Amino acid sequence: MGVDYNDFVRTTGRIERWEDWLEGWCRLADEHLGLAQEAERAGHGQSAGEAYLRAALSLHFGKFVWVLDADAHRAATERSISALYRAQGYLDPTAERIEAALDGAVLAGNLRRPAGVAQPPLVVLIPGLDSTKEEFFHHENAFLARGMATLSMDGPGQGESGFALAIRPDYEVAVTAMLDAVGGRDDLDPARRVR
Repeated sequence: MGVDYNDFVRTTGRIERWEDWLEGWCRLADEHLGLAQEAERAGHGQSAGEAYLRAALSLHFGKFVWVLDADAHRAATERSISALYRAQGYLDPTAERIEAALDGAVLAGNLRRPAGVAQPPLVVLIPGLDSTKEEFFHHENAFLARGMATLSMDGPGQGESGFALAIRPDYEVAVTAMLDAVGGRDDLDPARRVR
């Protein structure tokens, strides 16, 4: 999921009970958020962005399957989303938030485009069960480096939409909604195939 191995070992080494799992990861996220804010104040955007990204991943991993307290789970989800958007404001290429309507709610996605490519092909990154778009930053970079745009999405019942939509078996409906949301743009070529 992109969590730094040292963060994983240090954090899990401090956790003795499942009840403390989320709190342990939130503690780690707070450390990274503090580092991000220090870097911001010093004018070190790259370092700030990387620290915000590590905070987002820490919060996401902490709440990933931890559902003992719905309010704490939601707060960690919202903090993870916020930290990721802060990271993307510094990291290159940045991300554009994409929203798609589905069943009276909103699906959210992150669109990133490679520099220097006028109409890149589009790769849609689809999370598995209980996963979210926040997990894909490092995967996106592999495609971006090869001249492809990425659209990482939360599906129904996942990430941001998990508070408004239930998971559903016809996932293609959600993917279609996201593709419709970016359809017709002149800065993407979703029909282009890459071999």
